[in-house]
Amino acid sequence: MVKSIKTKIACLVGALMVIALLGIGLITFIVTRSNTLELAAHTQANNVKMADAIIADFMATNFKATQEFGNMILEMPYEKLATQEAVMENVGPLLRSFRIGGNFMNAGIGRENGELIVSDTESDKEKISHYSYGKAHNYDVRTRDWYIEAKKQNGIYISPAYEDTLTHLPCFTFAYPLYKDGKFIGILSLDLMLEQLQDHFNAIPVNVFALDSIHVPFAASNKEILLKENENFKALYAETAKQGNYKNILFDYVSSNETERKMATCNHASVQGQAYSVCTLEDLSMIQKPIWDMATLQSILVVLMSAISMIVLFVVLYIYLKPVETIKKSLLTFFAFLNHEVKTAPKPLHITTHDELGEMAHAINENIEKTKLGLEQDSKAVAQAVETAKTIEAGDFRARITETPHN
Repeated sequence: MVKSIKTKIACLVGALMVIALLGIGLITFIVTRSNTLELAAHTQANNVKMADAIIADFMATNFKATQEFGNMILEMPYEKLATQEAVMENVGPLLRSFRIGGNFMNAGIGRENGELIVSDTESDKEKISHYSYGKAHNYDVRTRDWYIEAKKQNGIYISPAYEDTLTHLPCFTFAYPLYKDGKFIGILSLDLMLEQLQDHFNAIPVNVFALDSIHVPFAASNKEILLKENENFKALYAETAKQGNYKNILFDYVSSNETERKMATCNHASVQGQAYSVCTLEDLSMIQKPIWDMATLQSILVVLMSAISMIVLFVVLYIYLKPVETIKKSLLTFFAFLNHEVKTAPKPLHITTHDELGEMAHAINENIEKTKLGLEQDSKAVAQAVETAKTIEAGDFRARITETPHN
């Protein structure tokens, strides 16, 4: 049980200090966490905007290239486009030049007879500019999605991403329906390998990725997720679509082993009716790790500072309240003197501080001295009274008491 006033004061002040520091630490933690999450959300939105600008520019550039090449073909008179042979003769040689100049993987025209007049890596191997690919190869271009969709919407169609069998990189097909004098010529198809787009994403230091219309990544700063279906991306698309573009959300990313809490921001856009999404995902634990580290450090500092403060306070109190112990001993001795437990009065207190304790010591010294003198005077009076009584008993009635008692 704590008895010393110094210890009591030190413990009380120390406890108040701990409570105050913990309160300040808690408020600091809450404010810092809020500001950090707000900054992270703002940073994520900027990262998405940057990646979206890259994709938009990439799409627009190749969309324009497809449109201009198609319009260039349509500048030819109808006679040069009317038949398979005419297209092979007049358009075929242009396909290779445009494919190489535009950095396309394949360039071709799908005809209504099911044949595809194409320039690709196979034609390069054969050292020819183009060739016809179709029935003889058990292939019908009219069954291809890009052919069907481009003809259906009568405008440039951009396919979902798919994996190139040679490079294993994502690709898009840009398909443009060609009509001359109201007559259908075919579907211009340009297969674009997304290597250049992926190079931009490789330079992004955070986790940013782009999803096609079926929510499969076609460009990502983490190449391991490219072209891999993931239910998390579908769930992310659904959740962010409800919240709106560039709205930050907390998202539970489910893997085979665990569920991770992540911060996510997405933007949903489209080019020529082809929808895509740009998203970023960051581990909430990694974002908050510096905050928790700071909170841990603050807690340790609170404990250390409180312990040091209590020790320093105890030493200071010990020095400044040391006269209290002297006063206490003096008073106890004085009370013992009053109660005749001891015969000598306590010595005067030697406390020279000019504060309340000094004033108390001075008052105590004065009162002890007065009481001591009074008791001595009373003792003399009592002794004389006893002596006078004995003299009177002996028959001498002239004896008198001359000593005056203090009380």
